[in-house]
This record gives sequence, C-alpha cells and structure tokens, in this order.
Amino acid sequence: MTLHHDPIGYDVRVSLPNGEHAYHFVVTYNLDAAKKFVGIEFFRLVWTTDDTGITVGQSGAYEFREELRLLNRGVATYSGPRAAERQIIESKMKEAYGQGATVNTAAHPAKPGPP
Repeated sequence: MTLHHDPIGYDVRVSLPNGEHAYHFVVTYNLDAAKKFVGIEFFRLVWTTDDTGITVGQSGAYEFREELRLLNRGVATYSGPRAAERQIIESKMKEAYGQGATVNTAAHPAKPGPP
C-alpha cells in the first residue's frame, strides 16, 4: 500500500556549464482521486555545486531554490496532466540551478505491488 496515488520515481541529473553536477531522486503522484492535481517531491542526493552564495531572504521564507539547495529537499504541485510532469521537473531544476542548466530525467520502471 502506498500513501500516494500512482507514484512515479525519476532519476534527475543536473549539469551546469561550469562542470558542476547535482543528482536527485524525484517522486511524482496524483494528489486527488480525480487526477487533476500532481505533487512532486525533490530529494538532492549528491552534488558538486557551490551553494555558499545562496541565502534565505529577509522574510525568512524559503523559495524552491533555497529549499532544494540548502535543505536538499523541495516540493511543488501543479494542476494538469501527468504527461506534463517531466517539463515541470525540468522547469523546477532550472529555477534552482539557472537557465543554463542541462537536465536529464529518467523514469524508474514501474514495479508490481503486492498481490
């Protein structure tokens, strides 16, 4: 049994023009039974990026970039079809690492659940 509806896992590699890299595991899932909303969780696993210049704004609120690069975890949601999730993942990675980042995404094959 899973807590999420129809989860899909992705390996995501981000490559920066300066040669730095970051590797993530990303999970997407439907947030509602009608499948109108999708949740995405990002987990940063290994990275060579220099994050020393990233700080939290004066309000103390974390934007996605700060969540992922300082806390090594981020979340996002969107309303729309699951077919759009790879584009959303790429967009969020570029939000975190810059528009010059190259994003490679590979889905994990589905595994059958218990009988």
